[in-house]
Amino acid sequence: YGIRTENESTGTIQLEAGGNNTISFADGSGISADSGVHIELRATGDNFITFEGSSTDHDGINAGSNNTGGIALQGTNNIIKVQGNDSDGIYTDTGSENQTDLIAKGGSNTITAGNNGIDHRGSGNVKLQANNGSNKIFANVGDGIRIQGDGTATVTGQTNKIEVIDDGLYIHKGSGDMADITLTATGSDAKGIGNYIDGNNGIHTAGENKGNITVTANGGKNVIHGTQNAVYNSGSGTINIIASANSTGEGISLLADYIKYDNVLTAGGNGVKSDNTGITNVIADNDNIIAGTTNGILSNDSGTINVTAGNNNIIGQYRDENNNIVTSMNGIKIDSGKVDIRAKNENIVAASRHGIRVLGENSKLILQGITNRITTRNENFDKHVDGIYVGNHGEAVVDGKETY
Repeated sequence: YGIRTENESTGTIQLEAGGNNTISFADGSGISADSGVHIELRATGDNFITFEGSSTDHDGINAGSNNTGGIALQGTNNIIKVQGNDSDGIYTDTGSENQTDLIAKGGSNTITAGNNGIDHRGSGNVKLQANNGSNKIFANVGDGIRIQGDGTATVTGQTNKIEVIDDGLYIHKGSGDMADITLTATGSDAKGIGNYIDGNNGIHTAGENKGNITVTANGGKNVIHGTQNAVYNSGSGTINIIASANSTGEGISLLADYIKYDNVLTAGGNGVKSDNTGITNVIADNDNIIAGTTNGILSNDSGTINVTAGNNNIIGQYRDENNNIVTSMNGIKIDSGKVDIRAKNENIVAASRHGIRVLGENSKLILQGITNRITTRNENFDKHVDGIYVGNHGEAVVDGKETY
């Protein structure tokens, strides 16, 4: 262990460095907190927490079930690096109530973990703040930020980058209604990206809890990619994806540089999938680009998907990193639930088989813009294609007028 507290201890442990604070450990956790002791690392340079051993279960920061003391790292950069398939960058156990803060003053927060970047099962808040830099989370096996309790996670930076094997942002089905993840980028990188998320599911909520996830880019694009789904709402809460100069996404920006505010949601399966009662909102000052190899948008329960663009909505097609055009088999497929798509200018739906399919008795589509364009291309001549197909008492409203 680097620092360890337990039982009913109280007080403060504070490490202050004119240069760097470095915790290197070969057993236990870098910081193991299970008491009322407040732990603080302050450095004019950087704070490092690094696992140097070879076994599998060693967390950078571990807040035990009895922990009520806060944990805070403040430095130019805060760097947590722990390897091993069961090692989390930050882990809070069920019952913990503490606040955990990583504040990068001038630089970045970087978490590299063998398992989850942040696995938050307590009821406090985990905060990453890099007002002049980036928050970066890399996970070799697990999730980027995972909530499985009543806690919250708040991440704010000029840019944010999450690259993981499992889910980028995830609210577990065992979480409470207060579970919440907020990811905010105030600037953008050289490619104009504010928030970048890549995982099996880029964003995922699950279960009957009312937990919410909000991803906001106030200075550029949201780029979210999933091996299966870019955005997957299998819960009862709300997912908000906002690219706007207006931090709330309420009302499209009238700024001259609105063109940089895009949402790009792409996946090997579905761009956006909803299969529970939750609400998914995708809002951009400029364009929303939503596509998956199978479906651009898929709704098969009683949830609601709202897509709103200050310029165009492009559903079912995008260019990949090699500049190849990728087209969804189905642009929009609704077995049940409501999909409401509105554009200030044009809605473009592209598909290799079916542009729009509204198939269920309780399914509804609203497609509203000055222009609505649906393109399908039959590349397999023994299969039929549809521009719009409505069956089994489904409802589709296609309206060519300005929406707001």
